[in-house]
Amino acid sequence: MPTSQMGPVSQRGPVQQAAPAQSVYPPQKPNVATPANKNAPEERAADRNLPDASPPPAQDIQALEQQPIHLFDEQKLEEGRSLLNKVLTASVVKVQEYPVDLPTVLKLVEKQNLFLQDSTINAKVENNRFFRSVSDLLPDVTGTYNQSRFQGAIQIFGSQTLQVFQTRLVPQATASWVINPGGRDVFTALAFKQRAREAKYLLNQTLQEQLTQATIEYYELIAAGVNVANVRANIQEVQSQVALNAARLKAGVGTKLDLERARSQLIEREQELITAENTLAKAQQNLLSRLNLDPDVALLPPQVRAEARILIPLNVDTQQLVDRAMEKNPTLKAIQQEIRALGYEGKAVLADAIPTVTLQAYINGTGPEIDKLGLGRFGGFAVQSTLFNGLGTTLPLDYRTRRLLVAQQKVRLKEQERLIQTDVINAFLDSRAGAKSIFTAQELLGVAEEAYRLSFGRYKAGLGINVDVLNAQTALALARVRVVRAIFDFNEAQVRLLKAVGEVTSSHILNGMKADAFTQKTKSP
Repeated sequence: MPTSQMGPVSQRGPVQQAAPAQSVYPPQKPNVATPANKNAPEERAADRNLPDASPPPAQDIQALEQQPIHLFDEQKLEEGRSLLNKVLTASVVKVQEYPVDLPTVLKLVEKQNLFLQDSTINAKVENNRFFRSVSDLLPDVTGTYNQSRFQGAIQIFGSQTLQVFQTRLVPQATASWVINPGGRDVFTALAFKQRAREAKYLLNQTLQEQLTQATIEYYELIAAGVNVANVRANIQEVQSQVALNAARLKAGVGTKLDLERARSQLIEREQELITAENTLAKAQQNLLSRLNLDPDVALLPPQVRAEARILIPLNVDTQQLVDRAMEKNPTLKAIQQEIRALGYEGKAVLADAIPTVTLQAYINGTGPEIDKLGLGRFGGFAVQSTLFNGLGTTLPLDYRTRRLLVAQQKVRLKEQERLIQTDVINAFLDSRAGAKSIFTAQELLGVAEEAYRLSFGRYKAGLGINVDVLNAQTALALARVRVVRAIFDFNEAQVRLLKAVGEVTSSHILNGMKADAFTQKTKSP
């Protein structure tokens, strides 16, 4: 496999390689409509039928529901098939066409994937919590202002009273600073810092997961499109067989059984076309959901081709891949940061055993008016300990909880390391087997093409039988499916291997990685 792109070695129609298409990102505005997340207000559902197909009349649908099935009446069977095709064609909803290639898909994921947006916000929240914990190390300054008014009456002589009004103003400014000699606030801030880093690794993990899934779904879209093209090619071949058998029957050298067998196979191929188009539509919907686009958008690759892409060379030793994964995989990095955060939380719990010192000072004034205030000042400190909370059991239990959580995360880290090791090895083995399967499927496709050509030629010349032609065409259809499936399986295995190593980036998906990248010691970010 000398190049990084593998494709069919001979010209075989739908699975032939083509030149790489240029990226269309930023998305160009299509002629019909722009695939934004808002539909045009003037667009109605009734206006979205295919241009060549008129809306299905009600009588056609009723006729289809009431149409009896005549298995032995050729004319009635043909009428039922035509009516069904008419209804199915007319009921297809016209969608907005949107050309995409792999670079466009990757950029759309980075820009508007919902899972990625949620993870980005979570990273910002954790970073903000870290800065909030740092602010706890600083003194607090508060200000208060109280104003009260006394109203009463004082009796002077006999029943004569004098109304008394007295205003009292009490402004005060207070500064307090809680000092933890054991460093509890410092350890708490360090724990939040580790969790902020953990959130960044989780963000990277989410990005790699979404890029991986989007790439696989794009490959599924390509494979579904190639299968549709292959089934249509199969239908054309079977139609030629039907025409040939009809001509032979009319000339008196064929049999009606041969014609019915060819027509039966044509019906099977038409059913396969419906299934293939349904698979293509589902692949489009999966990718649309990943890209956060409207479901009425039709994603159209510039050129539908089956192309194998080598992202990680197959001559790299598996131990080198595993070592790289242990160093670069963001899932492992996130667990390591959680272990460090729990360690700092344990130190913060132990720091609570040392009494807390609170320094406080304030200045206030009291008087009837602002310019007649009597000033007062206060300064002092208080010492408080939580060592004996819960009769001295709270602190040891809290510390034990942190130690148990650390042990749990270490077990999870080992479990994740084994899982990543297994994923790397399995994906690498699948890649090697997939590469061999591609060449094998291509060779079988060449044999099936030649067998069909010979059998159809012999039958056309009157030297063969119709059953051989039908069997050869069936074998050819299966061979085409195998080639597409082999290429898709190889591409999926390569993406999964890239994901297991922890190196999923747009650049690596588009250009792959070199073998020397796994032999050099890299530093962790």
